[in-house]
Amino acid sequence: PTMWAQVKQSTGTEGDGGEYRVENTYPIDVIVRNRSDLVETMALLWRGRRYNIRSILPYDARREFLMIKAVGGVPL
Repeated sequence: PTMWAQVKQSTGTEGDGGEYRVENTYPIDVIVRNRSDLVETMALLWRGRRYNIRSILPYDARREFLMIKAVGGVPL
């Protein structure tokens, strides 16, 4: 589903994917309104790039918002 979100980009990283491959990762933190239908096996699509969800955490004390930590540029 499409939803409002505030996205904060972190610095990308480069790692050894093994056997002559270099993998770039692009971490983001996404703030969304609290929803019960989000799970960590889902992925996000932002600006044409797919991001795998790594964690979903409460963002505020009232639990009105969630912080989704996601990484793009990595295989599922």
